[in-house]
Amino acid sequence: MKNLFIIFSILFYFSCSAAEQVISALDVDKVITNSDSYNHFKASWDRDNAKYKKELEHYESKMIDLDKKIISQTGSISTAEIGKMKSKLEEYETAIQRLVEDRKNKLDSAFSQALFEIKSTLLNLVAIYSQENGISMVLPKSQIIYNDNVSDITDKILEALNSKLNRVSSDGNR
Repeated sequence: MKNLFIIFSILFYFSCSAAEQVISALDVDKVITNSDSYNHFKASWDRDNAKYKKELEHYESKMIDLDKKIISQTGSISTAEIGKMKSKLEEYETAIQRLVEDRKNKLDSAFSQALFEIKSTLLNLVAIYSQENGISMVLPKSQIIYNDNVSDITDKILEALNSKLNRVSSDGNR
């Protein structure tokens, strides 16, 4: 459906204007994933993710130790004491579940925020570059079926993005 919309938009665009149109292609994924800002963000995100995993491993270790203690002391301590230990085990389990959910939400939010900033800057740069170079339309490279006179501006936009926005971290700071 998206492809049909793009095709109809192009046909409509050409049918409405007799002037020569300048169309360029942009590999959006290549620009984003090869940009300095994305790579800096990804490294920061990976560090945060590793830190969260260590924190989670700490809680899991406590939970495993308590579970082993319950198993080893079953029969030698009262049912009430075992009940208390099982309650503590359930508290650890709940804490781990909350921690996992909290960390996942933080990482997802940071990723969305960083990607939004990169894409916003990218769109702005494409608009500026197009105006400065007389380009009437920029299409995603992945949506082009036939390419006769379409110039590829991917490398130029990547260079501009790296100049404009070179750092975005997983906590939203540059």
